[in-house]
Amino acid sequence: MSMHYSDEYIELRLKQMVLESISLSYDIESKDALTLIEESTFLEILKEDPEFIGHYPPEYWAEYIIEERNLVNNKLN
Repeated sequence: MSMHYSDEYIELRLKQMVLESISLSYDIESKDALTLIEESTFLEILKEDPEFIGHYPPEYWAEYIIEERNLVNNKLN
């Protein structure tokens, strides 16, 4: 018997795994990690192509989000 998960569940789970990776890898509180995710392009990519997101581990996306934030901050300074 195979299990079929809804797209919403898969997106939520991927988002949660990335949030945990940001929190653990960069010592950032969950609420702040959630803000970083929400301000990044990660969710847009996730909505457009969840399969693409799933090809890379949560640690990759955590680093992607942190680097994206650093680029934005550098452009603002």
